[in-house]
Amino acid sequence: MIDRREFVTTGLLLAGASTLSTPVLASPAADIGIPNPELFIYDSRYPQARELAKTMGAAGVKLIAIEGDFTPVWSATVQPLWKQRPMVVAGMTTERALFVLQTLAADYRMKLFQSHVMELVGGSEPLHQWLLVPRAPKQQ
Repeated sequence: MIDRREFVTTGLLLAGASTLSTPVLASPAADIGIPNPELFIYDSRYPQARELAKTMGAAGVKLIAIEGDFTPVWSATVQPLWKQRPMVVAGMTTERALFVLQTLAADYRMKLFQSHVMELVGGSEPLHQWLLVPRAPKQQ
């Protein structure tokens, strides 16, 4: 269960990430137990997404570019990685791409932790900056 501190801290991190020169999850996120993302999925049609992708790539995060439709990279890239294990994934995509990702993530023991609508600069749809995290193991 996400507590108030986690929600507020991560919300602040995500909201400010597009203006920072550090990864989406800087050190405060580590304080709440969330490691840096291993993947960053972004819509390359948007300058804000491309800019954040540069920052994430410089931090060693694997980048996956889409152009609106997530389907072409799903079976070739993302699904094989998620079959191995759940992982922290950040992204900046449209709501439609996020919906597909969130739906598929549920089958791979992952959940949407945070989503933030970004101010639109170019492009036809608002961008969502988001974070998918592995679900906690079920307690027995």
